[in-house]
Amino acid sequence: MVGHRRPKAWLDKWLASPRAYKHDTKMPEQGLHASDRAALADFLSAQKGQAWGSVRPWKNGREIYVKAGCVACHGPAGIGGHPNPGGRGGMIPALGPLMSTYKKDELISKLKRGATADPEPGMTADVDMPGWAGVLSDSELDALSEYLLTLSKPGPKDGDPKDDF
Repeated sequence: MVGHRRPKAWLDKWLASPRAYKHDTKMPEQGLHASDRAALADFLSAQKGQAWGSVRPWKNGREIYVKAGCVACHGPAGIGGHPNPGGRGGMIPALGPLMSTYKKDELISKLKRGATADPEPGMTADVDMPGWAGVLSDSELDALSEYLLTLSKPGPKDGDPKDDF
């Protein structure tokens, strides 16, 4: 699914030095040769969920959030904080405050079409949110939106400590 969420150029940059991009990542520096890194970025950019086939690896919205990879940018329970060079504030914002501004149908529409990050003046953000139409089914988008809307409510969410990857 990483190929749906990230372009090849971003993957190459990440593989070159994950810690230069996100200092607190758990991914170790690999020291890959440029040609090996390019081959790996090619492979990863082609991974768009096709390995799932018709059997999805989730049962509810929180699991979609984690296993489809939303957590990779938005963090456990939507706390934000993933770097987004060129984006407003340089970070992906927390979801909680944003979720309180959406009705469910509006959120599903946004999930389907994706979103371009709000850039700093004269900049282009590294990370945009991809559109999930055609990737997630209507029932999956419904379940994901139900989970996301719970993030606007204070307090821990069931299972959220496991969201950390």
